[in-house]
Amino acid sequence: MRTHIQTTINKVHKRELNELFGKDAKVVVEDFTYTTNGKFYSCSVTLYVKDVDKHLDLFPFALEQLVMDSFRLFSIDKKLQVITSIKQLENGSPN
Repeated sequence: MRTHIQTTINKVHKRELNELFGKDAKVVVEDFTYTTNGKFYSCSVTLYVKDVDKHLDLFPFALEQLVMDSFRLFSIDKKLQVITSIKQLENGSPN
């Protein structure tokens, strides 16, 4: 599921991702787990951008929305907790 959400964000929502965070922005889903006690999914994502300071006004709200929109495409009726981080893009690709 981690790979599916990451692909959906980076491919299906590519236009929105580029408009919000710049042309070379990439999202990496670090972890995607289901918590049985809380009955919700937890998704940890990292946004890689060229200039972190330039995009802090939209982060984390716009990133959370992209993740939620991608999650809804899979028709899963459980809650989703999104944990976000932002990092500098180095050498054109996330490390």
